[in-house]
Amino acid sequence: MEAKAIIKAKSAIKLVPFDAARYLTDDAAVAEYMTAILKADDAHLLLLTLRDVARAQVSVFQLTRYSALVNSLTG
Repeated sequence: MEAKAIIKAKSAIKLVPFDAARYLTDDAAVAEYMTAILKADDAHLLLLTLRDVARAQVSVFQLTRYSALVNSLTG
């Protein structure tokens, strides 16, 4: 394969940043994530993990509030 074709093929792939908070939807997922990170014994990684968990909890809280609002308007 020609070099230009390889570069063109690689640039066609669109990747989105990974966001762990999107997958922390319940207590079991949070516990598994925290357990894996604690085994790494890395303070910086632990801080990043706590940030992910906090963002996930805020998202769940906002979803709960939104659902309650929709229920009050439609019920």
